[in-house]
Amino acid sequence: MPVIGVITGVHTEAASLRSLSGHPHSPIIRFSGARPLVAADSVDELLNLGVDGILSFGSAGALKASLGPGDLVVGREVVNASGKSWPCDQVWRGNLEKALGTESTKVFGSDGLVSIKAKARIGSETQASIVDMESHIVAPKAAAAGIPFAVLRSVVDPLYFEIPRWVADSVRPNGTISYLPLISGMCMFPWHIGRLASLGGYNKRAMESLSSAVRVVGPGLGLFTL
Repeated sequence: MPVIGVITGVHTEAASLRSLSGHPHSPIIRFSGARPLVAADSVDELLNLGVDGILSFGSAGALKASLGPGDLVVGREVVNASGKSWPCDQVWRGNLEKALGTESTKVFGSDGLVSIKAKARIGSETQASIVDMESHIVAPKAAAAGIPFAVLRSVVDPLYFEIPRWVADSVRPNGTISYLPLISGMCMFPWHIGRLASLGGYNKRAMESLSSAVRVVGPGLGLFTL
């Protein structure tokens, strides 16, 4: 039976896979900590473990006004800031589309958080629907290794919502959250507190969507069925 590797940013995203915990064919999960170099090392680790496919999984930012918090997106193609692109595995994405009732779309990979202005520009220039911080790391490495990769993401921040940059400082390289930077950020930027509260609600909806999607596709995560 194939072994699937999953790359995600933080432990709160990985919690959406909890329904697969203890299953004999549950995926191997590794974290990026919202850092491209850590993501690259994590993908290399999965490849060294001999996984048969890698899924880029977790949250995303919307690059289109039609997408809102909790909307699921299956990747059709991944593009990076240099304009290089990699097609997602056709069979895998087709299985995800069918199971989740959604059409696949283009995904933009970024090394950091993206401002509202940058979101609009990236969406216009690339025609991507979402942006995340791992898919552009997974895609070339999986392609070079000759194994399939796919993208399954849920939107957290809408097109016209900007995540405060100091929030990224709370993410540790191992994918856990340090609360000191959050407290410091709220003290330094109290006018961001309302935005942070909205972000918490958006994230809750996104994680609920991902959890539901995982229950639908099961431990094969769309690459295979049991």
